[in-house]
Amino acid sequence: METKEEYYQRTHKSRQITADANLLKCICPSEICDWKGGYKECVTIHRYKRDPLLVCLQPLISDKVEALAAMGELLVSEKECTPAGYRLYVFERDEENE
Repeated sequence: METKEEYYQRTHKSRQITADANLLKCICPSEICDWKGGYKECVTIHRYKRDPLLVCLQPLISDKVEALAAMGELLVSEKECTPAGYRLYVFERDEENE
C-alpha cells in the first residue's frame, strides 16, 4: 500500500497533468462529434450504453491488448468509427426539428 506522501505526490502530478492545456485537447478522430472536447459527457454516454472503450482511447491500449490476446491465441479487431455521414444526418434531422 502506498504511503500518504506517495499518494500526495501522485495527486500533485495528476494536478499538473490536468493543468496542461495541450494534454486536455480532445483526440477524438471525428471532427463533427457533438461531444468533441466534452470528455465528461462522452464518457457518461459510453458508460450508459455499456460501451466503455471510447474510439479515441483505443490506440492507447491496443498494443497491450494485442499482446495479451496473443498469449491466448486470440484475435483483436479495432472498433469501427461511426461514419461521418451519420453525424451529418443527425445535423439534418436537427434542422428539420427546429
